Amino acid sequence: MKTTHIAAIITFTFCASLQAEPVFRLTASGGAYRSVFGNAVAACGDYTIVGAGDETKATNAYIYHRTATGWVEEAKLVTTAHPTNSGKFGHSVAMGKDYAVVGAPYEYQGAGRVYVYQRSGTNWNPAATFIPPKLAPEPPTPPYFGQAVAADGDLIAVGAPYGSETLPGSVFLCRRIAGAWQFEAQLSTTNGYPMFRCGWDVAVCGDTVAMLGQGIWSPDLTAYGVVIW
Repeated sequence: MKTTHIAAIITFTFCASLQAEPVFRLTASGGAYRSVFGNAVAACGDYTIVGAGDETKATNAYIYHRTATGWVEEAKLVTTAHPTNSGKFGHSVAMGKDYAVVGAPYEYQGAGRVYVYQRSGTNWNPAATFIPPKLAPEPPTPPYFGQAVAADGDLIAVGAPYGSETLPGSVFLCRRIAGAWQFEAQLSTTNGYPMFRCGWDVAVCGDTVAMLGQGIWSPDLTAYGVVIW
């Protein structure tokens, strides 16, 4: 007998005694078998975004809106880059006040893409697509741009953790100015150790950016470090 796996996200609310109480169960409309729904989640205000970023099939990101009667699915975001293989579209997600961010780090053989969607009423329209800038020197492996994304205000941080010994991964900052999104800066660090994968995870709040890096010193030794700008 075939077993069907149905994934769901449980939302919680906090009462006066600070006890968390589950209030709603989110499921994906038309979710595919093993679509890893819930691979990434983010929330801002009355909006939640859930990623389903598997590399073996076309996947999606889902946006839910909290209404007076509960949480409802408002949008299903899809990629047009690979109709049958998403490149892990939805592997990373972030939510701003009026926009959503979806990372697809495996698109274009690991070069990666990041998509921004703007909310207009109940519609979520494509607002920008970011591709990894050309790096010098050219890294020996694809950067996997979009491995991690974070958002706050008009600022988006994008992790691209793979690089070379001289450029060990980066975090790219994108800012919305006068309604248009554009690259603002590239952040990286060197510590004398090889393959320090800057941008494995990212966080942003106001003007502060935090980056998680993964360092591999030997086949049996892996360590992690956090850098804050």
